[in-house]
Amino acid sequence: MSEDKKHIIQKQSVLMLLSIFLLLIGGFTYLIFRPHTLVMFSWLKFINCESLFPQRTFNSDSKVIEFFIYSLPDGFWILSFLIAISLLWKRKRTCFYIYSTPYTLVSILFEVFQKYEIIPGTFDFADIVVLLIFHGIGILIYEFIILEVSYEKQKLD
Repeated sequence: MSEDKKHIIQKQSVLMLLSIFLLLIGGFTYLIFRPHTLVMFSWLKFINCESLFPQRTFNSDSKVIEFFIYSLPDGFWILSFLIAISLLWKRKRTCFYIYSTPYTLVSILFEVFQKYEIIPGTFDFADIVVLLIFHGIGILIYEFIILEVSYEKQKLD
């Protein structure tokens, strides 16, 4: 295998690891800091693992801490998904956008539904901003890293 192909595989591997890392960081933030009364945690009770993730509480008026606990995980999840989708649809720009854009729009729609109490939860405009920013980051990664790697690989084939 040529050095160029190894370099391409390394870039793709790093991006996949980044996707997994972002997914796990967002997930563990929820598991550790969010109330286990949320419906999404019912699976912890179902598999009898609730005691493995004791609920941490914090008494802080810090907007920064609130941002890290309540808004940032959504951004990590969006970016994780976009990186994974971009690796799947490396050379198919249309497919990437067909799959990535609705995911972000549905996430934003969930926030709007919370505002109008259509679904349970707390509306936070910061969540929408985070989703849009991380969607933009995902697009930049796709356009400037994934496509570049794909075209480098295409030249080598």
